[in-house]
Amino acid sequence: MSKDSGTWLLFTDGGSRGNPGLAAYAFVLVDPAGGVYQEAECLGRMTNNQAEYYALLNGLEAALDLGVHHLHVRSDSELIVKQMQGFYQVKNQDLREIYERTKALEVRFPGRVRFEHVRREANKRSDELCNMAMDGNPSPKKRGPALRESFISVDPESLAKAASGSASPKESKKPKGFAPGLLATLEEALKKASSGQPITASELAIQIQPWLKRVTD
Repeated sequence: MSKDSGTWLLFTDGGSRGNPGLAAYAFVLVDPAGGVYQEAECLGRMTNNQAEYYALLNGLEAALDLGVHHLHVRSDSELIVKQMQGFYQVKNQDLREIYERTKALEVRFPGRVRFEHVRREANKRSDELCNMAMDGNPSPKKRGPALRESFISVDPESLAKAASGSASPKESKKPKGFAPGLLATLEEALKKASSGQPITASELAIQIQPWLKRVTD
């Protein structure tokens, strides 16, 4: 996993049911080669904006743990993005401490950290993960070796083809000797990975097991 050969992407989201109320954070970290890591946990009782900052804080923490140099952060919270960019002041005392902790992490990156405000539909997977955490299905925090081992590695060319649904005339032909059902299963797994959805090697192995048996029988 390359750490400084390109810019990584970080999608963050935080939410609170009740505002303040039951809160959770989530983020999706994508490396330049197409690897994906997802994390989402409950935070207890706090506001939406506090949860948004905890999403960013934990995402930056994970990126630093991986030795990331350049990071492009995408968030659907305009307030958080503008405050991190220095356009808005942090007047709310409930946000001041977490803001200062987050800024302290930002300056530790060897390269550039860029913040971009995006619409919610461009941050869909983080939003889904956040709601799953509040529903009792979190993706627990991992750091150190466990974090590095949790990345889903996907070939970037395959990711681009799965996302666009296009292929050259030569590539559009089905390879000989492979069952259509097997190819469909593999294509679906690539589409899930490209959208940031979790897919593990064991899950994929279970799905393709019927075709593996046919080959070995």
